Formats: sequence, C-alpha cells, structure tokens
Amino acid sequence: MSDHKYVAFDVHKSTITVVVLNLEGKILTQAVIQTDANSVRHFLCGLSAEVHLRLEEGTHAQWLYELSRRLVSHLIVCNARLIKSRGKKSDRLDALKLAQHLRAGLLKGVYHPKASSERLKQLVHNYDCLTEDTTRCMNR
Repeated sequence: MSDHKYVAFDVHKSTITVVVLNLEGKILTQAVIQTDANSVRHFLCGLSAEVHLRLEEGTHAQWLYELSRRLVSHLIVCNARLIKSRGKKSDRLDALKLAQHLRAGLLKGVYHPKASSERLKQLVHNYDCLTEDTTRCMNR
C-alpha cells in the first residue's frame, strides 16, 4: 500500500502554517515556513510520499497553485469559509482541521486556471478595452 500524506497550508502574508497527517490521521509534522517559493518547494520536495495538498482560496492561492501543482499528487484549492469552526481558533488548529477534512474527503475545490488560461483572459480583456476605446473615438 502506498504512503499518503495529507498536507494543509494556512497561508498568510509572511508565513504559512503547515500540518501533515498520515493515512491514519496522526500528525507527522507541524511547521511554520516563510511565504516564498524556495521555502514552499523545499518543504514539499522533502515529503517522500503521495502528497495531497490543500490550500485556502485567497490572495496567494493562484501563486501557490502554480508553484505546487507539479510537486504534489493531488491539489485542492478550497473555500475555507464553507467549513464551520467552533471553539478556539489559531493558525495551527485551522491547518489541522483542514488537513483532517482533506483526509476524510470532505473538501470540494474551486476552479483555478492554468497560466495559459490567465494569459488568454488578459488578452481578451485588452481586446475589449481596445474595442470600446475605438468605438468611443469614432462616435466623437
């Protein structure tokens, strides 16, 4: 049977709180890493198993999605507001709860386009702006 690790990131501007669970739900690792590409890559590459990663939807979600999608087996970006939390709240507890939800299969992902889709979206937006400006100038 293959070894699975369930990783949850609670992401903030300068730090990421990480919790890693095994297949049985035991905590293997708890860490706080910097929110930069090298730290995230180094942490994920250090996990020797089939890694299931869970990120929260937020300001860093697209960047982390692009950075980590090739480094893990399964990646879910989810809306953490849909998960009800009771009792005390901390970054470590949030990450632990999200890792447990990931392990139990209770999380549904939100769509994140690949970089090529983002480029196309940007080009379509620019085309729309040019068309509107041209129409405005011709009407003057």
